[in-house]
This record gives sequence, C-alpha cells and structure tokens, in this order.
Amino acid sequence: MKNFARSSFRLTGHETILISCKDAKTQRAFLGGLCVFARVMSKFDAFLIMLSTQGLLGTCPGIKNQLQKRIFFLPLILLLGHGCVSNPGSGIHYYLLTPSSPGESISTHRHLNIGIGPIELPEYLSRPHIFTQTGKTQLKSNKQHRWAGSLENNFTDVLATDLGLQLQKSHIEIYPWDRPRTVDRQIVVHVTRFIAEGKTVYLDARWRVLDKQGDQRKIGSARLQNSLENNVADDDFDAIVSLMSDLVGELAHEIAILL
Repeated sequence: MKNFARSSFRLTGHETILISCKDAKTQRAFLGGLCVFARVMSKFDAFLIMLSTQGLLGTCPGIKNQLQKRIFFLPLILLLGHGCVSNPGSGIHYYLLTPSSPGESISTHRHLNIGIGPIELPEYLSRPHIFTQTGKTQLKSNKQHRWAGSLENNFTDVLATDLGLQLQKSHIEIYPWDRPRTVDRQIVVHVTRFIAEGKTVYLDARWRVLDKQGDQRKIGSARLQNSLENNVADDDFDAIVSLMSDLVGELAHEIAILL
C-alpha cells in the first residue's frame, strides 16, 4: 500500500480540508502553490475593493460573483494536477452479511407461518463502523471498514432467509407484519455478542418462541464461534464478515431445530 503525505488547513472558521499527496515532495509543491494562490487572491480582493470605492463595481454587480466562482475552482485544479486527494473518506470499505449456502433442510410435518423479530443487537452494532474486540473489556472501532446500511435490518433479512432454507415448508415473515398475530410462531431474538476477537468470530444469542396468542412456548440460546484460517490476517474484514454470515446461518439452524 502506498504511503501518502497528509496535512490539513482551515479554510474558514468552521471548515478544515485534509490534503493527501503521493509523497512529501509533491505535498510541498502543492502547499507552495497554494500560498501563491492565497497571495493572488488577497490582491484580487484589494482590486475589487478599489473598484467598489470608485463606484465601478456597482455598474456590473455580477462581475465579482462570476470571477470568484471561476477562481474558486483553481485550487481543485491544482489538487488534481499535483496528484493530491482532498477527500478524507477515501479508502472506506463497506460490507454486508449474506445468506449461507443452502444446506440440508429440517423436515416438518406442518406448514407454519413463522415471524422473525424483533431482533435486538448490542449497542455497538448500531454504529456504522465495524468493531473488533482487542481485550477483555476493550473494543476497537475500524473506521475504514463499515456496514453498508443498518446491520439490524441486514441481520434480520439474512436470518429470515437462512431460516426459510432450513424450513422449506414454512412461510417466513419479518416483523412487523401487516396484521397482528397472523403468524403461527414468532421468534424474538436478543443477540448479546457478535464480534471478532483475534482470529475468532463470536455470536451469542437468546431467543423466545411465541405462539399465535403471543404466549411463550419455548426458549433457546446458542454460543457460536468460528475461526479464520491460519493464513488469513486478523484484519481481513472480508473474511471476518464472511464468518459472521456463516454464524447467522448456524443460528438459523439452531432455531429451526427448536421449532
């Protein structure tokens, strides 16, 4: 991976621009050009003030706006010309859980309408960044690796799909459904842990099975884990999220057995 020289400067009282260049030499050249541009801009403003005091600028009120709009793009052209990037969000990767490959289905004698949800995830999973566990009580926020949307919705969709593959005779609905108590069984899931630590990914969850009247029929729990291959790095987030997807499939299997 290439190393980039970075610096930041304040454009106004509330805006800071991050400048990333391919090397320190390019960075110095760009910043030198930026200083020249700033001096030119200050002289340009003085020229506009002179026109204003002479009453010449008022006869063409659009001149100032048009000239300033054109000059505003000059730093952007310099940025591109010197191989610099001003987008601090570059290099961000987005991930999704995906359904597991269809396995052996669990045979049932009845066609059931099964409702999935609500599903409760730990608070740290509501953030866009993917967290990893680095100690007994410490988590690390990996800001360059993010979920591509709501993980709660993604988790629910994948669990429903995986459960449908396990119970092929049943119809799966996702909470909330259109009419109350239209499902024969409702599965309420509370996930207490869903994270990678080192080379191991963990999924701990409890769930309740409610009947058509909303009464609790069964309860279940699972503590699942899977490990990365030895030749896979601990920070390979594509492999980590793939294992997380597999664990959601295993959770669906555990729930299907209990039904």
